[in-house]
Amino acid sequence: MAEVPGAGWVDNPFLYHTLCQADRIAWVDDAFYFYRDMNPNSSSAKLDCEIPILRINEMKDFIESFDPDNRYLERMLFQRAGWYVYLVLKNPNCTKADVARILKTLRRFRVDIICMESLLWLQKKLRKKYLCKT
Repeated sequence: MAEVPGAGWVDNPFLYHTLCQADRIAWVDDAFYFYRDMNPNSSSAKLDCEIPILRINEMKDFIESFDPDNRYLERMLFQRAGWYVYLVLKNPNCTKADVARILKTLRRFRVDIICMESLLWLQKKLRKKYLCKT
């Protein structure tokens, strides 16, 4: 995995890479990771709309190379993608180009993975985005 200058959400693909390739996984009560979402300079606070979509595609690429028939992994990634899409769509800097990137990315998922509830939610958000911003 390539290092991204500054903050670039690289912990997300790292999560998929490590958990999928681990021989064992142990969950512990102690925190070993501190997410600085309250930092005004964090990548979450200064969301570049392209970053979350790039990370979804990186994780999808990994799943396709690691275990392309694993529907569980793809379903879990689709759920994470839904959150990323929400973050991008609520960003006031989101553009039609960002929406086009979202749609292109979501088309990579198998139809049987995408639930109707998610599609209806996305359709509502996209319609609102297009009506509010031309």
